[in-house]
This record gives sequence, C-alpha cells and structure tokens, in this order.
Amino acid sequence: MGYGNPEQAYAEQINENLTVVNAPFKVGDRMDVGARATFLRVDSESGESKLVVFAPGPISEASASTIEKLGNGKIDYLVVPNIGHTMCLKQYIEHYPGVHVVCNKATAELIPEHEAVTVLETSHANREVAPSELGIAGIDDKLSFLFVPSHLLKEVAIYDKTDKALIFGDLFMNVPGHSQYKKADAPGWTGLLNKVPLFLYKATPDSRVQPLLLYYLLYRDTPLTREFVKLIKSLEIESFIMCHGDILSGEYGWKVFNNLFHNFT
Repeated sequence: MGYGNPEQAYAEQINENLTVVNAPFKVGDRMDVGARATFLRVDSESGESKLVVFAPGPISEASASTIEKLGNGKIDYLVVPNIGHTMCLKQYIEHYPGVHVVCNKATAELIPEHEAVTVLETSHANREVAPSELGIAGIDDKLSFLFVPSHLLKEVAIYDKTDKALIFGDLFMNVPGHSQYKKADAPGWTGLLNKVPLFLYKATPDSRVQPLLLYYLLYRDTPLTREFVKLIKSLEIESFIMCHGDILSGEYGWKVFNNLFHNFT
C-alpha cells in the first residue's frame, strides 16, 4: 500500500468547519483506490474550537494548511478507523505530540509509548458513543463515535451531527475515486489491474459484487452486523464520507447503502 506524490494531494472544503484532503492511494502498490483524510472543527461547550482529524494521510502542504486554517496549527483528536489506516499515525504523533488518539485495540498496540489513547471496545459496539464516555468533554452535541466489531478490521467511525455526515474508513468503498485523482498525472483507474477494484468495489444502487464481498468477507451475517446496519439506518445521514472513493450524498447515497447491505436486513 502506498500514497502517491504528496503534491497530488489537495484540500476540498465541504463547509467552513469541514474539509477533506484527497490523494491518490494504491493497494498492493498496484491497485488505485484513492484516499481521503477528513478534518472537522467542532466548537465545544466552553466556546473553544477543537480539531478532529479522521484517517490521517501524509502530512502534505494540503493537510498542513488545513490544520493551520481549522486548528491554528494544532490537532486535538486523531481518529484512526482501523489498523489499515496507520501508515501515517506515528508521523502525526511526532508532529503533534499532544494529540489524543481514538482507535481500536489493534491500532493502540502500535503506539504503546503514546499516553493519550482511548480505545473503543466491545461495550461500545453498534451504538452512538458520546465523546464524554471516552473522557472527551464538551462536544457530545457535535459528534458521536461508532465502533463496528463485526467488520473484519473492527472499524471506528464518526457521526458528525452538525453536518449529518457519516465519516468512515472501510465500511464500504465507492471507486473509482474521481475526486481523489483530480491532481494526479493520470486517472487512477486505468490499466488492467485497476479493473479489479472497479469490479469489486463499484457502489451503485444496483451493484451486485460489493454486496457479496461485504456479506462473505468483510462482515459475515451475524447479529452484530445486523445491529450495525440498524444503527446506520437510525441516523439522519445526508453524506457518506468514505476514505476510498467519491463521497455519496442525499437520497442516492441511501440507495447505495441499502443495496450494499441488503443481505443483512
């Protein structure tokens, strides 16, 4: 796995408090699926702004300028969706040593020397976890954490209450990520090998392969998975902001989600 030229990363402002940094990204150094880091500024009850970074990518000019703009050069919380998104974790900890990391157990085991780490566990599964439950004060009305242990990589996600956005790593993909290759030298889905992710991870209201992949490989049909799907459907979501592929919005996003997870209902 690997990121492309950091100069090909670019910031895309969703609104004044929410920005994503898109970048090329390869699985196995061959298959292009793209990557997206999300930067969310929330105002705490005390009136102090906090910067939450989800799924950190390389510290590029685009990400550094976003951190400066939204967090005055400081990160408060670094949320890592799963162990597959840890390539840049130590780089962030070195640059922002006081950052509070929120992650699952497997990720936490990679940074035993870092003191400010909160781990989501089985007791947090398939429900909205208020930040205050994790010792994070003052932002319960802004976001909640989700922990999905039935996912193969035990995913950690965020529900942004203000923007009604589900922010996640690998719950599902939506390739090709046109927006993630906007500054690349060539589209990231050309070439024979890239037919594989296009075939596996096509996300439309009538996709047939990815629902099977989710059912047989990434989740399996268990009560925990059904609880996860029920939780997502209970949330008021207007945008699905995933790490790999283009953002899905509105009614179309829900049609895609319902199709991908129809085997679990």
